[in-house]
Amino acid sequence: MKFMKLIWDGGKDLMLNHNQIVALKPTNKTFKRGLGNGLTLVVDKQYKGKRGNLLGGRKYFQGRVKGTEVWLGTFGNKGGELSLKNAREKYFEIKDFCQKNEVSYAEYKREKNREKLSEWTLNDAIDHFLNECSKRIKQTTYREYDRKLNQVLTLIDGSTPIKELEWDLGGKERIEEVITKIENGGKGRNYDLARRSRNLLKQVFDGAIFKGKFTRGQNPASIEGRVVYIHRKSHHPHLQWEEVPEFLEKVSLNSCNSHPFAQMATKFMLMSFLRAGALTRLEWDWIDWEKKLLTIDGTTSGLKRNKGVNDDKPHHVPITPQMEKLLLRAKRFNQGEKYIFLPLMESRFPHLDPSVPNNYIRNLGYKDKLRAHGWRSVALTNGIDLLKTPKEVIKRQMGHLPDNKVDQAYDKSLMLEERREFMNKWCDLLVKNGLEI
Repeated sequence: MKFMKLIWDGGKDLMLNHNQIVALKPTNKTFKRGLGNGLTLVVDKQYKGKRGNLLGGRKYFQGRVKGTEVWLGTFGNKGGELSLKNAREKYFEIKDFCQKNEVSYAEYKREKNREKLSEWTLNDAIDHFLNECSKRIKQTTYREYDRKLNQVLTLIDGSTPIKELEWDLGGKERIEEVITKIENGGKGRNYDLARRSRNLLKQVFDGAIFKGKFTRGQNPASIEGRVVYIHRKSHHPHLQWEEVPEFLEKVSLNSCNSHPFAQMATKFMLMSFLRAGALTRLEWDWIDWEKKLLTIDGTTSGLKRNKGVNDDKPHHVPITPQMEKLLLRAKRFNQGEKYIFLPLMESRFPHLDPSVPNNYIRNLGYKDKLRAHGWRSVALTNGIDLLKTPKEVIKRQMGHLPDNKVDQAYDKSLMLEERREFMNKWCDLLVKNGLEI
């Protein structure tokens, strides 16, 4: 039997080399091996998991500094792991600093954190903001924030030290230049995009202030002292009822010769008045064919639920005979795919692109006259005026949740019968005015 070669160190600790550490096998008890001068290798115990697989057995370095056990890192050669050489260097750096400056390990950590904070760049501030956002917003909103901030980073170097962007150090002028370039990107009319980008940057710098990496009162994205031009908000364009029959006829004829899925998705949108984001993400498993009911998961993009607040509440869509006929037609194209409406070509989405219904409407010749979201206004207005349906029923069918705290707390009603009656009347009205299924 070959015995492990050990190196004697001053009669105190037995030191292992890299290969000998690799050769150490974990046992059913945690054990330690000295590496000299207070540096230790710890091998965690190994045990069987519920499925019979072996768990544990981690090897990691620790050292003793002024009476405190200091965790240095796991042993290995992958990212975030330490080799024996790196562990020694890290340990002696900490030990020397604490001895020379006569400070504890906790004070050493505070000092290193201060040094790290002072080195923050704009990239670091943005990464911190997005990381915090990921805990409380939907994934689609996170992606939107990420895209906008990436656009900002095409106009200013992300490696810029964040301290250089403080208001009094010229940061205000640099951020205003970025905002102006975004605003001028769409023939000088990207006011909304510029406003949203400014708001995101303000939150980025506010987050840096909260972490102590930026001076309070120096936020360069603040609008303090700035002349703000207020632009009149325009609602999504929508049709008057007398314009609807001609529009429905064009949808039915597919006069723009678009893909069948574009036409079917648009027809389903007209009948259900779902937002395009939710419409294109519909899944076959959400359909209860027996109950004639489509139940959309509350976390689905387009339902406008708040993450962790009310995204546990699904949205129900009663399936009318016209909807069922369209769904059965779509099912003929399905070959086991998850989504009802499939992408038309290579796409970043596994389902139909949410922009398709709007593109279809525009290709029919209704640019600036109607948008998919504007159709919700048509449904609400004429559901009340023509079908004499109570507003509350239609709002529920639009996916709106109770809008005051008392109702949010106590009103759990779904009004499914009333909504089904309204949906049947609504789809009948569309067919009567020219929609062919």
